[in-house]
Order: sequence, then structure tokens, then C-alpha cells
Amino acid sequence: MGIAIFLATVLPAWVTNTVIPLVILGVTIWCHGYYRKTFWQQIE
Repeated sequence: MGIAIFLATVLPAWVTNTVIPLVILGVTIWCHGYYRKTFWQQIE
């Protein structure tokens, strides 16, 4: 979270409000895909 606070102080608010949600969304989607793949491998 230190990086997010640092970016929030350096970058304009609109950049922070646009980039951070996209990064969180991307990481969330990647994690879901990764766990789903390992989940199916465990079933097989």
C-alpha cells in the first residue's frame, strides 16, 4: 500500500483514480484465472 500512497501524492488525482482500479481489476482477473486453472488440474 505504500506504493499506492506514494503514487497518490505524486500523480494527479484523475491518473490515480484511473490506474489503480485498473491494476486491481487486472490482478483480480489474473488471480481468478490462475486459481481456476490450478483448481481444474487438482480435480483431474
